[in-house]
Amino acid sequence: MTGGRPRAPQGLAPLLVVSGTVLLVTWGMAQGVWLTNLHNGLLALAFVLVGAHVLRHRPGHREGVLLLAAGAVQGVLFWGRQVGHAGDPDRAGVQWAAWLGVWPIALGVAVVTLAVVCFPDGRLPGPRWRPLVAVVAAVAVACAALSLLWPVEYAAAGVTVPHPFAGATPAAVGSVWSALAHPAYLAMQVLWPVSIALRWRTSTGWERRQLAWLLVAAAGAALVLAVGLVGWRTPTPGLLAATLVPVVAGLAVVHGRHARRTPR
Repeated sequence: MTGGRPRAPQGLAPLLVVSGTVLLVTWGMAQGVWLTNLHNGLLALAFVLVGAHVLRHRPGHREGVLLLAAGAVQGVLFWGRQVGHAGDPDRAGVQWAAWLGVWPIALGVAVVTLAVVCFPDGRLPGPRWRPLVAVVAAVAVACAALSLLWPVEYAAAGVTVPHPFAGATPAAVGSVWSALAHPAYLAMQVLWPVSIALRWRTSTGWERRQLAWLLVAAAGAALVLAVGLVGWRTPTPGLLAATLVPVVAGLAVVHGRHARRTPR
């Protein structure tokens, strides 16, 4: 009890997020196996389970919250695309599901970017990063708004059902989208290795070991991606291998020097 009001059990919010994401992924998988979308479902499960694991051992840890949020967004994207891919394109419910599977992409990329930039303690590398993160958030919201109103990302996402708001993308909107979204997505992903490299230069001891864990996992996923592109001309193996990166990141956070261990 706090101030006469009952307090929710500790860990209830992460449990609800995990339960909802597992439900979405299960529902999506029931629509059949769509190989090009499979990695989104696996990433959703990896992110939410690892985020909940971090919060279980270190309650309130910001990195755990970011991992949990990234998994929740991935779960929605996976479910929406699965339903849109397998359902009747003329049904309104299928169209809305497919819409939910596309327009939050920019938000998902932004949350993952923030999780990488804030790894491993859940904090920004320094105050100079605050304006940059604000720009990332603003651009992600702008991209998500464009995708929400027009089918600017449908082709890239492999979604063929009609958009619930617009049948086609106006030329002016398409030009704005190409000029804004494509460079923004690339810039966000470039921030991942840049932020890790900057932290590596100033880190010592356990923090450097945590960064090393993440780097090894990312390098392994990149190697599998390269092998898949060269050997089979497909990025699917690398995308599937990328699900191990958040798992390793969560283990690095939990088993860091300052990890708070819960009593048995």
